[in-house]
Amino acid sequence: LWMAGQVGYLQRLMREHAFDAVVISGPPFSVFAAVDDLKREPGCPPVILDYRDPWYFLDGRWSPHAGREARLLRKADSVVVTTDSLREAMVSRFGLDAGKVHVITNGFCESDWARVADAPRENRGPRCRFAHIGSVSFDAATQRNAMPLLRAYAAWSGRNEAQLAFVGASAPPGSWPESVRFLPVMSAEDALKEMARSDVLILLPTTERIGRKYIMPGKFYDYLKSG
Repeated sequence: LWMAGQVGYLQRLMREHAFDAVVISGPPFSVFAAVDDLKREPGCPPVILDYRDPWYFLDGRWSPHAGREARLLRKADSVVVTTDSLREAMVSRFGLDAGKVHVITNGFCESDWARVADAPRENRGPRCRFAHIGSVSFDAATQRNAMPLLRAYAAWSGRNEAQLAFVGASAPPGSWPESVRFLPVMSAEDALKEMARSDVLILLPTTERIGRKYIMPGKFYDYLKSG
């Protein structure tokens, strides 16, 4: 129901204003269905489907969703993805013209980092600080399970000379070394400060065996920028 309302709103805007293009970004990929109605509008500008993550290629199982995705891709004028590997897979699997699919990688925001350029390092003494920034779980059934990392750190003989921080995560049940910190969800600016304060930043890929090779999250670029 909400999609129908949004499409109607877009159609009214297109009748009242001249747009150079319409960009539809997913997930959620349900919004891509709007291309059907928009392309029926007289004088519809180019419609661009913007993939922030894979859809079919997240798990690689052929399903009715994959057939729907193929149909919507054919109707769109252009497609934007974030990695070369996803572009190549989509062109091959869906038979798309290679010139229709473009790569714009994720990145970092210079103005965001300018605000935290002088963030002081936390007073932690000589400890090497490891940190994961962002949501994780400690459940093997989930896509981003940090429990193996936590257990390995707890068993490490050097844990008392280091620190492991999970920023944006709650502590799982159990007894963990005093050098493990679980910090609450925080603002984007404070999260960047945590990156700048850390010595080693940890990136946990999704556990999807197929989809993860098509993803390079925006956090990776913030990690690089943090120095």
